[in-house]
Amino acid sequence: MAQYNFANNVTGSTLRDYQHAARVFVDGNMRLSPKLKHLYHVVLNINENIILTTNGLDNVAKREMHLLVKQCDLPGYQMRTETLNQYNRKKVIQTGVQYDPINMLWHDDSANLTNFLFQKYFDYYYSDANHGVDTSPPVTDPAYLRNNGLNSSYDNGEVMRYKFGLDRPNKADNFFTSIQIFQLHTNDLTPTSTSFTLINPIIESWDHDEVNSQGSEFATNRMRISYEAVIMDVNRTDIGNIPAGFGDYRYDQTPSPLGQATITSSINGRDNALLGSQSLATNQKLFGSNVVVNASNVLSNPGQAPNIVENVISNTVANYIFPKNQDAQNITSAIIKRFI
Repeated sequence: MAQYNFANNVTGSTLRDYQHAARVFVDGNMRLSPKLKHLYHVVLNINENIILTTNGLDNVAKREMHLLVKQCDLPGYQMRTETLNQYNRKKVIQTGVQYDPINMLWHDDSANLTNFLFQKYFDYYYSDANHGVDTSPPVTDPAYLRNNGLNSSYDNGEVMRYKFGLDRPNKADNFFTSIQIFQLHTNDLTPTSTSFTLINPIIESWDHDEVNSQGSEFATNRMRISYEAVIMDVNRTDIGNIPAGFGDYRYDQTPSPLGQATITSSINGRDNALLGSQSLATNQKLFGSNVVVNASNVLSNPGQAPNIVENVISNTVANYIFPKNQDAQNITSAIIKRFI
């Protein structure tokens, strides 16, 4: 970053920003400004051949799950290299690439959507949860009963009667076809999204957080994902399509009263917050609108309302005396004003 003299950056009574930072991050409609971490959208693309109607995981619930991602890592890459000896000269070659697993943090919602998501994933790949489970002990499912310390399958000789673990037939297709992580930003004042598509992701671990009588934090679910490849892309944001489900479901689309009713693609230099407050000055429910308008009226018409700056200059503030020159012998005196 170039050095800049702060003293030379002040002209008259105007304090300006550093020219170097302004030229880099402001020029060109802020095209080089950094992206913000909290602007994102995650889409889980579940295999269409998998039926998820059980436990309420229908198409509406799948769209809602995208909104419950609290935090998500972006993909990382580890390039494998090897150093060879080429006639005593070192030569570094590439031998492959490894994709680092990512961590995803979910809200443990009261509707149990995120828990149901993992339940359906687990049921799809593993047979353990495929057996019936009672709501209270004792367990009566024959798959988990023991006779003289022996599992029921071995006791009666029917080894293959009950399946456990990965012993699930016809599970060649992935549960997730892909997971897409979108960074939302602007490019030349155009809503834009940078996407990272994780191909054939597999859940590596899932944690259900904890319960704690002394805690008051929100419960979360943690998921760690491995994947086969990453595809990066940049597109213009299209509500409802790119990213899928973004902006068209459970999003507040009411225009803010602090801005213009319509948003144009150019900057007109006016303060939208001030304009919005002035246009809704009669709305008593809008906090701050009348304050802004009243303040602007006072400053533009100092003779119609008390103006502290005007009174100080004219030396008319009650019970206070202000010096009118910069004579070193002139001492400002004041009389304590009683309020009660």
